[in-house]
Amino acid sequence: MKIEHLKIDKLIEHPKNARIHTKRNLEAIKNSLESFGQTKPLLVQRSTMYVIAGNGTLQAMKSLGWTECDCHVLDLDDSKAYALSILDNKTGEMSEWDERALTETLNLLKEDSLELLELSGFQNDELDAMLKFQSGEMFDKPKKDKKSEKKTVDSDNSNVPQVEYSDQVSFNLMGFPYVLADVEQIQELKCLTEFLHNAEVKVKNEVTKKVFDAIQAVLTNEFMR
Repeated sequence: MKIEHLKIDKLIEHPKNARIHTKRNLEAIKNSLESFGQTKPLLVQRSTMYVIAGNGTLQAMKSLGWTECDCHVLDLDDSKAYALSILDNKTGEMSEWDERALTETLNLLKEDSLELLELSGFQNDELDAMLKFQSGEMFDKPKKDKKSEKKTVDSDNSNVPQVEYSDQVSFNLMGFPYVLADVEQIQELKCLTEFLHNAEVKVKNEVTKKVFDAIQAVLTNEFMR
């Protein structure tokens, strides 16, 4: 790979870039550039000087007042440049976090310094939520009423209708068979969905969000009376 050091004002953000960079995302990139410098080159199409990969990094560099950066300039036609641009973003989405290993690593960073934790792109409240989720502290299980064949779980939210559960229900979740044998198991699913919709919790893993959405759908379709 031949790296070229180019003037930033010669580079053009790709007009068909499909990736949206939020304010928080750009702040994280800026923090990374300030702390570590440029760790990988921008990918640039030679014929147009469009940035194929690294548009967010280019925006962050401009906001920091950078005038030059490292680039890998490629001789690609428009179609291949578009394909590579999408692939560069898609490959990141196709990977998954090892949630337990991630939480342990983030916690070590926090113990060293809160600044290091935030430099990773995660915030302290997100780490706290992950720790509570893995420890089971977020679950508030009700006492099981053995006298009744059907159980009702109360909700603090008056806008949410009461949910009535049967003793055992079988269903498929994300293609896997599940059997809920009692109200405590169902209550755990309910707590998970409330956790997802808590405005203070940021769900970082798209796969995790899809699982939560599936749980919500199961609760709505199977248990609401």
